[in-house]
Amino acid sequence: MSARRSMGIGDWINAAFLVVIGVLLGLAANGLAGLVLDGAWLFALMLLVICGGAVLLFFLFDGLLDRLFARVFPGGVRPAAVSYPAARKPLALLASLPGGLVLGVFLAQSGLAPTILGLF
Repeated sequence: MSARRSMGIGDWINAAFLVVIGVLLGLAANGLAGLVLDGAWLFALMLLVICGGAVLLFFLFDGLLDRLFARVFPGGVRPAAVSYPAARKPLALLASLPGGLVLGVFLAQSGLAPTILGLF
């Protein structure tokens, strides 16, 4: 069993960003669930289809850019001669996105969604 590494300042900043993203995703998930429960399931389904299409386009363009990069730079990137096994990520960093998601749903259920979204 490998030991976990301690968190540096970059890990704390990354965890804070992941918590913010999780809160916003939690607010969005709660709003989407509210649409479905209010009877606007067709609108909620259209939102999911549009977002799914956007994710599909992202992966399509990502693959296109990868092929273009492979043509421009045919040698590719060579790995380092010696690779060391990576240490496991800290638990706080791993739990920041799911924790933010749960916090976002809780805050939305508490009625704080307009206040939080007003900050952005």
